[in-house]
Amino acid sequence: MNNNDDKDAPPPANQAPKKAPDYLTRWRIPLGLAIAVLLTLNLTGVDWFRKKQEPVRPAAESAPASQQAPLAAPSPAQAKLDPATWLVKIDALLKAGDARTAQQEWDAFKQANPNYPVAEELQRRLAQLKK
Repeated sequence: MNNNDDKDAPPPANQAPKKAPDYLTRWRIPLGLAIAVLLTLNLTGVDWFRKKQEPVRPAAESAPASQQAPLAAPSPAQAKLDPATWLVKIDALLKAGDARTAQQEWDAFKQANPNYPVAEELQRRLAQLKK
């Protein structure tokens, strides 16, 4: 008999039967990781990686200017500022031309730090505001 005629015969005992290559087995782990990343991004959203912005409120929700609290009293956050930093802020307000806010900050600074030394040049400019 010819070797070509015996195609249906079982292979010899010392050789394993040939198996068709399974390409899915090769890609199972990389595809699983890719699907996990895509599902995570889909569930959390791409915005999770960016800084969240505050939602825009309609103009109807904001209180009119007549009902808002006056700005004369310093907020607790301003009172906790380092005195040197606070003086730099007041100086920056003066240089920016915001005399009203600078005066309010100066009054709050004097109230919070009455004995803190202040540069003469800054004191002179603040004294000119009162005139």
